[in-house]
Amino acid sequence: MELSGILGQSDLPFLDLTFDGTQNVSGTTYWRAGSWSAQAAIKKGSFDPKTSALRLEGDAPSLDGEGESHYVIEGRLEQETLSGTYDWGGLKGDFAFTRLAARVD
Repeated sequence: MELSGILGQSDLPFLDLTFDGTQNVSGTTYWRAGSWSAQAAIKKGSFDPKTSALRLEGDAPSLDGEGESHYVIEGRLEQETLSGTYDWGGLKGDFAFTRLAARVD
């Protein structure tokens, strides 16, 4: 699967990624918790095509509305699935996303 595009689950986007073809990844993350949602730019993103390892970092609005929380997303692209872990201001979990749409520039 090509890394660039909109990735998510259950028809909800969680990542909108652009891969430059070498190692840099840019785009937007979408965060959700119940009815709350927010989006945040990726400040630092990398992808290693040899190992299929992805790492994204940035700052997203905090769930409590009191500023921002740093996030780190690490995963691996295998066939049609990007799966891995996230840490968003101490809230940690796992994810598995598939392509919802191709990247449109």
